Amino acid sequence: MHGTRYVDELAVRGKAMLAHGLRAAMREGYHRADLRRDLLAAIAVGVVALPLAMALSIACGLPPQHGLYAAIVAGVICSLCGGTRFQITAPTAAIVVILLPVVNAHGLAGALVAGLLAGAMLVLMGLARLGRLVQLVPHPVITGFTMGIAVAIAIGSLGHLLGLRELPRTTTTFDHLAAVWEARGAIEVTDLGVATLTLVLLIAVPNVLRRVPAVPLVMLLVAVGALVATHVVPGFAVLTVGSEFSDTVGGELVRGIPPVPPLPQIPWHATKGFVLDDAMLRALLAPAFAIAMFGAIESMRAAVVADGMSGTRHDPNSELFALGIANIASPFLGGIASTGAIARVRGTPWRVMPA
Repeated sequence: MHGTRYVDELAVRGKAMLAHGLRAAMREGYHRADLRRDLLAAIAVGVVALPLAMALSIACGLPPQHGLYAAIVAGVICSLCGGTRFQITAPTAAIVVILLPVVNAHGLAGALVAGLLAGAMLVLMGLARLGRLVQLVPHPVITGFTMGIAVAIAIGSLGHLLGLRELPRTTTTFDHLAAVWEARGAIEVTDLGVATLTLVLLIAVPNVLRRVPAVPLVMLLVAVGALVATHVVPGFAVLTVGSEFSDTVGGELVRGIPPVPPLPQIPWHATKGFVLDDAMLRALLAPAFAIAMFGAIESMRAAVVADGMSGTRHDPNSELFALGIANIASPFLGGIASTGAIARVRGTPWRVMPA
């Protein structure tokens, strides 16, 4: 009797949490001018967030579409069901350092199941009203964690930076550095040159063109430049999404990102030979817990920043609950784990910088 009453109470609590941010916005009224501004902001954010989601999926050792699917599914669910009006939910850098060793050890299926388990944990955290407690994590911890993520991603991206086509999968940072050193003779100068030019422009452009979004501009310029050089300069060739990744759609091999929407699938069937048993669940519980905790911290931090910029107030428990639902749904459509992030606008709607 008491168990049934408790379950009913949790169900009522969950229903009350859903769509807190959306309901708050609707109560204040939503007009044509609001829609126009939101459309401009959506375009600006999408130009940055979608390529970033694909890049982070590649950094996890997965094809780019799994980051794209996650950004679509989690972005829609959290926007409709979350506790804040100004949250951008997609794969973030915090997830990369957790998923990379999971992918190396268990493949795509391991990453999807870990995200699914993390989603269940986040739902329980929201129902238990732990949102406010997450915000008590000391700022130096967040700063140190962010710096660690930056270093880990930089080291993990060395292979792509140097154009190394064949690198063995490794589970530790030092093993990866050793593998890169062993393959140093295969460094591609063209890939290194394109990557270096991109980094230089990303640093320089914001200091010169302050009212133009640097990320999409630099991506477009370098991509077009590399394409032209491929046809004009003899022997010039660089790795591309189309040349490095492929998938089978309808029995046909498709290069790059499959031209189909996210399709339903069973997460633990995504990798051949993956067996979801007690031993596998135990192996994935630790990374799932890390995803849930870091996702909660990242999302709550972003929501607080959004509140300070917009003058609104988010519901942390509702946001955790919605993030959990998003991470439960996303693996069934091929998406990896996602957390809340924020993009802030400076000067004009087209001036988008990641927080």
